[in-house]
Amino acid sequence: ERGTMAPADEEADEERLLREDVAEASPRSAAEVDVEESMPKKKKLVLWRGSARRLVLLDPILFAKKTALVFASYLLIPLIAEKARMPAWIYASLLVLIHVGVLIIYLYRVRLRSLDMDRISLGARVLGLGFTTWLLFAVSGWQDREDLVKLSWQMLALCAVHTVLLALLMVAVEPAGQDR
Repeated sequence: ERGTMAPADEEADEERLLREDVAEASPRSAAEVDVEESMPKKKKLVLWRGSARRLVLLDPILFAKKTALVFASYLLIPLIAEKARMPAWIYASLLVLIHVGVLIIYLYRVRLRSLDMDRISLGARVLGLGFTTWLLFAVSGWQDREDLVKLSWQMLALCAVHTVLLALLMVAVEPAGQDR
C-alpha cells in the first residue's frame, strides 16, 4: 500500500495545487489568496444546474435584502400620484437621487469579474442587462396617476423587472462541477 495518500493528505495537496494555480493565473499575491480562503464561506444557492454550467446566487441573504429594498419602492406611490402638483425640477431631482441610490444598492458588494466564467456567459449577461434596461424604459411610461390600484399593479411589474435586473448582477455562472 505504499504510494497511496490518505484522504486528508490528498485534500491538502489539492488545496496547495489550487492555491498555486490561482497565484499563477491572477495578479493577486499568495497572501491575498490566503486571506480570502480564511474568510468564512458564505452559503450559495444553486439556481440551475446544466451539463457544463450552473447558475449560483452567491449571497442569497444580501439578494433578499436588496430585493426587499426594491419592493420598498411601493412607498413612492404617493410621490408618483402627486407628480402633477409639484415642480418638475423637484420631481426630476428626486428621481435622480432615487436612481443613484438604487444603483449604489445594486452594485454594493458585487464582484463583477467573478460572475462569468467565459465570454458566452458575459455576453448573455450583457444582453440580459440591455433587455431589462429597455424593458424598464418601456414600462416607465405606464404610470396611471388617477387609479391607485392600477398604479400599484404597474409598480409591481416594475419591481419584478428590477428584481430580474438585480439577479443579473448577483447570479454567477460557474462550471457545473465547481464548488467555490
